Amino acid sequence: MLAHTCMCVFFFFEVPVQLSDCWGRRPKQQAHSLSLSLYILQQPICFHTNKQKQNKSTSMGLFKKRTGTLNATDESGRHFLWTIPKFTSFAAGATLDSENVACFNGAKFHFHMQVGTTGDIGLYIHYKKPPIPKYSYYFQNSKNEIMRQHTAHSIPENTERCGHWNVCTHRDMISFLGEENPTLRIYFAFDEDTLTVKRLPGENIISVLWTIPHVMSHNINPYSSRGYVVDYTLLVNRLDVKRRTPSPIAPWDVNDVTTVILFLFSRKGKIPPHSIELLTEAGEPYYTAPKKDDGTATTLMVDKDLVVANLGADGSLIVRVNLHTGGNPLEALAALSGLGGAAPAEGAAAAGGGQRNTVEVGEKRELYNVMDD
Repeated sequence: MLAHTCMCVFFFFEVPVQLSDCWGRRPKQQAHSLSLSLYILQQPICFHTNKQKQNKSTSMGLFKKRTGTLNATDESGRHFLWTIPKFTSFAAGATLDSENVACFNGAKFHFHMQVGTTGDIGLYIHYKKPPIPKYSYYFQNSKNEIMRQHTAHSIPENTERCGHWNVCTHRDMISFLGEENPTLRIYFAFDEDTLTVKRLPGENIISVLWTIPHVMSHNINPYSSRGYVVDYTLLVNRLDVKRRTPSPIAPWDVNDVTTVILFLFSRKGKIPPHSIELLTEAGEPYYTAPKKDDGTATTLMVDKDLVVANLGADGSLIVRVNLHTGGNPLEALAALSGLGGAAPAEGAAAAGGGQRNTVEVGEKRELYNVMDD
């Protein structure tokens, strides 16, 4: 049986055309009319069986090498594990590509890990149905020890590609993985937390409500909100913990947590004076860190057991931050317009100084938006 059945068709009128050849390639749209009869004489019309389509798809996928395995860790479509065996075999300058998988909303995505020539390790996501949801991830070794978690908290809405350019150094990663079993595990999650920002009527106060469902089932070492802008300063709420275990890379265990910590941070600009409250499901405060009179940043520290006792029915932690703005409250919120829940990327410091808002990744040298953390 022939792999393709081809035939020639003659037409004697001219129309603009844009046809595909047997292998799926599409010629550029012609600037003027072409003779359809001449075009079809040059290009066979091809009919593929289902098996032939499958074989073609498989062969096309072989052109890009995928490293390790990327699998969902539950049925939510939000939690994934990328496992990379023998990570120490990859030298500086290497770019590792994960498999393509689908997430909770059906969008497909994959990861790139870039081992920079200067020793920096970056992790990037190509998400094919923007906007990219806020996400967090952390590295784990074969002993279940972990590095601190990173969050992409301020992703531009119109991008398919973003990531952190310097999660850790290559030297630190090699030391972290060890020699016996240098397998790297990357635990990744599309976060479910929500954040609302509003101005209190008649006051110079911006109120931010942050809700984290199932908070004690997450790695909160640390856990960050999405970015938001007040007084033209990009702010992020951060949840962190104190643990009994002194080692900073000890395996994550929520039972090891003694104290819950909440604070705001900003890479640039001054954080407005603010208070931080923990709320019950009914919206009543049960613990408050008041605004400081000297205008310095507020830090809330509370016993974990008190937090657990006041979680919502779905295990939600509810945090309210009230920021006292210095200027017109309408101007304070002006920068929020059009962000759609994500502030612009601030960039990361480049090796030669200054700012870098994008980075080229892989052989195609595609541009990825750089996130700050």
